[in-house]
Amino acid sequence: MLNLLFGIGLSMVLVPGLASSTNPAAAEAMKAPHLQPVYHVPLRIHLGQSGRPLAEWPPVLAEINHIWLSQDAICFEIHTVDHDEELGHGLDLWFTSFIPQWNGYYRDPNDMHVRDEPDLRPALRPAESAAARTAAHEIGHALGLGHRQDSDDNLMRSKTYGWQLHPAEIKQARQAAPHFALEKTSGSCGPPAMHNRL
Repeated sequence: MLNLLFGIGLSMVLVPGLASSTNPAAAEAMKAPHLQPVYHVPLRIHLGQSGRPLAEWPPVLAEINHIWLSQDAICFEIHTVDHDEELGHGLDLWFTSFIPQWNGYYRDPNDMHVRDEPDLRPALRPAESAAARTAAHEIGHALGLGHRQDSDDNLMRSKTYGWQLHPAEIKQARQAAPHFALEKTSGSCGPPAMHNRL
């Protein structure tokens, strides 16, 4: 079971190989401390086509933020909706119960789609959630990253549990992030704002 840390407003998932402490100060230190500013990017998660219960999503969404915040100092201000209206400024990602032949795909920053339960190959240091890892991969495309197939541990490798970013990818994603970011560049990365599904 995933352990969530909300002690200091930072919502982050502890995944194997990432942290062994439940100390909130240790979790805060996992933000890429050498990178400033922290970019806060709005991310609308569309769950109207998802078959998973709403209660299962918070740890998945928190892990997306962990992957990006811990390596790239990018915080996604996540809120979920049950409709298909796109966000005016920021990113849109749909989770859906089935996508023929794909775990997920990217068309543009407001048209990313991920299966509820992607089928991924193992990695040496895996992400906890296949859905979080695949969503983080598609977000990488929105931030200008292409595929990098040289290791199963790479976030931008196709169809693995890998979540690592290369320094050149970090630089490229941080150059793209201000295009989507809010003016806010400080403060903790809060937990996902979950809508109430009827």
